[in-house]
Amino acid sequence: MAAACAVFLELCGLSAQTLRVDIAALQRISKFLRVQEQRDWASSTVTKHPQDISAIVSSLGRALIEEYSIKGTRNSPGQPAKLPTKRNKGLTTTLQMLEKATLVDYGLKFADGTSGSWLLNAKGNGAELRELQRSLSEKWSLVTAFCRGHKLPLSTTYLETLARDNDWV
Repeated sequence: MAAACAVFLELCGLSAQTLRVDIAALQRISKFLRVQEQRDWASSTVTKHPQDISAIVSSLGRALIEEYSIKGTRNSPGQPAKLPTKRNKGLTTTLQMLEKATLVDYGLKFADGTSGSWLLNAKGNGAELRELQRSLSEKWSLVTAFCRGHKLPLSTTYLETLARDNDWV
């Protein structure tokens, strides 16, 4: 279905890049929620019913669909303008979930230290830590593409995380 939508957009002369980014973002969020649910279930600390992952991802998808419909009606004459706060709320929620899903493994992968801590005390394998950081930076490119595609301010969450860990390289 997504491929058909992308082809349709391109046949109409429109870019499907934002659609592809949104699909990748929803897939990452869905995977993150499934892993979280499995971790909670495995630790046997779940005292409530697990959240329906498909319902969460569907609501985020509806927020993105609404964004597309707002873009489509924004330039239509005679159409009332949509409220930007509602638009920003759906996009902001999706962005926050995407940031969380992207950074979830950051603390786990750097359990022996961070690249910044290695620069300070040279403990651990610096090359391995730098490689892990590079892979996390590559994962972060999806967050940046999401922000650019929806004309949101670029997220600074990853930079704040690196600064907190004293990783200034």
